Amino acid sequence: MNDVYSRKYFEFMKYFFHDPISLGSIRLFQVGEVMLDDGGQINIHAQECHEISIVISGSGSFYVNNERYRMKQGDIHIVPKGYIHNIHSECREGFRFAYLGFDFITASGQGELTELSDFYETSVGTTRDNGDVFTLFRILINEWYYEPKLSRTTIESLTSTILVLVNRFFENTEKGRYNPVKDTSSIGRRIYDIVQYIDNNILTIKSVGMIAHRFGYTENYVSHMFKNKTGCNIQQYITGAKIRMASKLLLDSQCSISEVAERLNYSSPQAFAKMFRKNMNCTPSQFRANKSSKS
Repeated sequence: MNDVYSRKYFEFMKYFFHDPISLGSIRLFQVGEVMLDDGGQINIHAQECHEISIVISGSGSFYVNNERYRMKQGDIHIVPKGYIHNIHSECREGFRFAYLGFDFITASGQGELTELSDFYETSVGTTRDNGDVFTLFRILINEWYYEPKLSRTTIESLTSTILVLVNRFFENTEKGRYNPVKDTSSIGRRIYDIVQYIDNNILTIKSVGMIAHRFGYTENYVSHMFKNKTGCNIQQYITGAKIRMASKLLLDSQCSISEVAERLNYSSPQAFAKMFRKNMNCTPSQFRANKSSKS
């Protein structure tokens, strides 16, 4: 596969096309991470397996059967086996993404596995990560890179979880708006639904209005209901969730502070740093340095 690459900064890849690894009902063909130089590319090739990719930083274009998908940090892309595929970097700082190549050993008559297999056999396109898939890919690649004790068990679990979560993200994109129950006895459940939504989508949430629209309420109603039930301002809760995610991302030394700001939807690294310092009494750089020195 290395002959299909041009102008790459680095790559880590585990390659099993000649002897795919069996992980339960999944066959693993490749897993890895690459960063292409500006203008670098992965040349046109036919997919020998299904593939999931997640963009870690930068931007570029994925082409599938000549259809273009513009990709940026936090985007997830899937392409089935047999499709024609190529990738172009379109970012001065480089285009970095992780990928997973796989298919299924058998799926006929196996319920959920059949449904999952059918999805990857026929689906192509892009969706957004909420942070979970990035985290799982990070752990998966570390398992392959360091090969710690019992890594095979962890790798099997991580691989199947990534496949299921990506499937869910694509399905949820298609389901449309949430339809809430309106009776007053369900307020506690509605608050929990909102908390879950914030926690699971903090990378894409930009405002309280976005949450209100998602649940079919006005912004004032959501703010009042949240404050009345929890005693906490909803904007404060969103900021706290962003702080938790930022802290998590900052501890991954491969994410720059600018990349963390972008992933959390801040207008600039300066705006992110101001928010972080106000809430943590230190800058993102100081937070990272302090944690590294303690480690």
